[in-house]
Amino acid sequence: MTSRRVATWGTFDGPLHPGHLHFLERCNDYGRLTVFLVHDITVKRLKLHDPIMSHQIRKANILRTNLVHDVVFGAPDPDVDMRSTLRFRPDVYCFGEDQLDAWSVTMRHELNRSGTHLVQIDRYRPDLYSTSALYFR
Repeated sequence: MTSRRVATWGTFDGPLHPGHLHFLERCNDYGRLTVFLVHDITVKRLKLHDPIMSHQIRKANILRTNLVHDVVFGAPDPDVDMRSTLRFRPDVYCFGEDQLDAWSVTMRHELNRSGTHLVQIDRYRPDLYSTSALYFR
């Protein structure tokens, strides 16, 4: 029996909190999870601040959870990121309900066209567990 290939994109900046762990656990429920990690330059563009932690530290933190099969670094160019994800050909693509930017919507559309099953993961206690809320309010 082969495990389904599951992919997600995320920043996972700052110390991992229960919201991050909830998201990774739910994604992991669908199969063998690969996290595509948003590049530091893209974090600054999306979040309007420098990342709290470098992508190397964020990768190590994610792998330490034992919920993830692999972590792939994103590129500073969103078009490269889109092509990388489409080439990965996930069976399932998980995304958070807060991933509403144009790139994320386009990514889901392209993956859906290619036959990938899309799964929205609900946030866990966003009033308490959001990196932006914890560090930038």
